[in-house]
Amino acid sequence: MPTAFVTGWPDITNSGKMTMEEAKKKFSGVQYVPINKPCLAVEDDKTRVKHKGNNLGDYDAMFPRISISYKDWGYNMCKILSQHDIYFPYSPQSVLWAHNKFSTMEVLKRHKLPVPQTYMAVNTSIARDIMKEVGFPLIVKLPQGAGGKGVMYIESEASAASLFDTLHTLEQPLFIEEFIENPGEDLRVFVIGNDAYGYKRVAKDGEKRANLHSGGKVEKYSLSEEEKELGFKAAEATNCDIAGVDLLHDPEGESYLIEVNISPGLNGITKATGKNIAKKIVDFTYDKVKK
Repeated sequence: MPTAFVTGWPDITNSGKMTMEEAKKKFSGVQYVPINKPCLAVEDDKTRVKHKGNNLGDYDAMFPRISISYKDWGYNMCKILSQHDIYFPYSPQSVLWAHNKFSTMEVLKRHKLPVPQTYMAVNTSIARDIMKEVGFPLIVKLPQGAGGKGVMYIESEASAASLFDTLHTLEQPLFIEEFIENPGEDLRVFVIGNDAYGYKRVAKDGEKRANLHSGGKVEKYSLSEEEKELGFKAAEATNCDIAGVDLLHDPEGESYLIEVNISPGLNGITKATGKNIAKKIVDFTYDKVKK
């Protein structure tokens, strides 16, 4: 039987536990490797990712869950593992793209996919000029925010004043995005190879962000063929076999991609669809590596 390991947060999350439970049914020698525990080694004529004396490149598959806190570390880990005969569902570059919102938008646009008008500036006076050009309201994000954190809805130039002061003090770049009018909801397209599963996320009252971490709720939703196709194309553009692709519609029904998540949570999609998504991920990965 093929072997596999699951990597992720220092303390295993519920999504990690769900994956581990299913992986043990299909793979032998399954173990959980906290993201901060491996050692990256350049020794002799080889590079390795080592954990407790074992070369993780000797496994057949990895189920990676790399948070933004470990973006650079995860990139280097995946880059080394990509030189070994081990399967994981995205490229090392995907880690950098997915954990930088501007990079995500740039690569999607490069593949001629629909995204909001997007800008980034490190100079606050330039950012003010961009905001006036784009018009209010608009969305300002920290480029490396996650789970809805670092996402701000700006109604006017006056409401942006304190934001400018804070970000200037922190020396943070400004990621500016046109506001796509919508009823405070978006769609998650969960791509697993050639299959796609979806649900709707609805923001709580008075909130623009529909993220579950921001208080959003999950609703069942049947994806259209167009929505599935956008999910597939976004995953392909970012070199992902498995990804959570977020999109929203404007009042005219036009679609806009707003995020590609390489470590999507399993709770929301499992609850909304009633399907064992962890099992589908494991089955897909097993088919990739079975002897």
